[in-house]
Amino acid sequence: MFGQMLLAASLILAQPAEDLESQVRDLARQLGADTIEEREAAEKQLLELGLPILEHLPPPNQRMPAEMRQRIDRIRLQLQQQRAAASVDGTKVTLSMKDRPVGEALSALEKQSGNKIVARLPGADGMGDAEDQPKITLDVKDVPFWQALNQVLDQAQLTIDIFAMDDNGRPLQSVVVTPPLGAQAAKTPRTSYHGAFRFEPISITGRRGLADPAESGLEVLLETQWEPKLSPITMSFPRDSLQAFYNDGSQTRSSRHGSELLGARQAGARFPLHLELPPHKAKRIEKLTGHLKVLLPGRMETFRFGPLPGPGKFKEKKGEVTVMVDRVAKNADAWEIHLRLRFDDAAGALQSHLLDWVEDNPAWLEAPDGKKVPPGTYQPTQVGESEYGVAYLFPLTGDIQDYSFVYSTPAALVEKSIPFEIKNLDLP
Repeated sequence: MFGQMLLAASLILAQPAEDLESQVRDLARQLGADTIEEREAAEKQLLELGLPILEHLPPPNQRMPAEMRQRIDRIRLQLQQQRAAASVDGTKVTLSMKDRPVGEALSALEKQSGNKIVARLPGADGMGDAEDQPKITLDVKDVPFWQALNQVLDQAQLTIDIFAMDDNGRPLQSVVVTPPLGAQAAKTPRTSYHGAFRFEPISITGRRGLADPAESGLEVLLETQWEPKLSPITMSFPRDSLQAFYNDGSQTRSSRHGSELLGARQAGARFPLHLELPPHKAKRIEKLTGHLKVLLPGRMETFRFGPLPGPGKFKEKKGEVTVMVDRVAKNADAWEIHLRLRFDDAAGALQSHLLDWVEDNPAWLEAPDGKKVPPGTYQPTQVGESEYGVAYLFPLTGDIQDYSFVYSTPAALVEKSIPFEIKNLDLP
């Protein structure tokens, strides 16, 4: 299906945007045709046109027949889910250079991939003088972003800081390149890749509990990083997915069960893999496998409610998400707006300990001239498995009547399994 989607998308790229818009408009009208055959055929054609039509699908409204609205919602949701799922496939880059400064290589990778790269190297600009930078020779064609970057880092003897913070103490969701604290082994031989993700073993430790045999085990510390533009919502490691295969033919599984929640708001994460102790004759892990569960945002949708305060509640649904404004009221020298966000299937992403991503959703008041008023403060009012409530306080002393309330959020959440496979780890 995804291959068909890419083929359809490539075919329509050659036609002007206005032709595609006209085609989508005509097919959308057929979604309300008299016969079910016509309606089914139109829906099938729209899905085959793929992701580019998302910009041209008409928003459902009450003037449309109910079935037409349902079909448009269904088409938009399927395409949004496809877009989110495709985002984990990763970016390919092409780069050829000889004896060029590392800063030039990093800039080229950032431009091609769309992934922000922050260099924290000696020098006022974080890069130092070009003539003093390590020189890079690289010739890659259509290779994954992480593989190309690792080759650059190995040549320049640099590393990545996944725990870097910005000036406000918040995690930098970027690839932060820094000199290592000490000597380091090359990353390329020990790193594995899956689409937009890279996996690198950091250390391996064996422990034999003498007083308590249950404390015996093998621990592999694994680092994962994802392309910054991916912006995962939540990430977890199902421990039961872990399995190790040794050079003597033996196998062991995870010594711990359940699922470990990983920090998705940083640029990467480190987490321990706990294994049962291998047999004495095992000298090397030939293969270490497992997977992560990642919840990804679909296309961002913008909801606009106004004029305010309005005759009653506002409510609008796009894709899997419904946004409701329950209350607009004067509060001293400000206006208070109560919003509720509901997902058809939130996969637990609205639990209180996972809500950082919701707090990043933009919200503002907008005047007729386009001037935006951001909220001064906000606080949660409701937290559930699939519904979240928040009260925004806008510093607006005058009347709110001519303003609109605007809110932006992903319209779909998609869960993907990301496998990892680490090879050739010598046992301690």
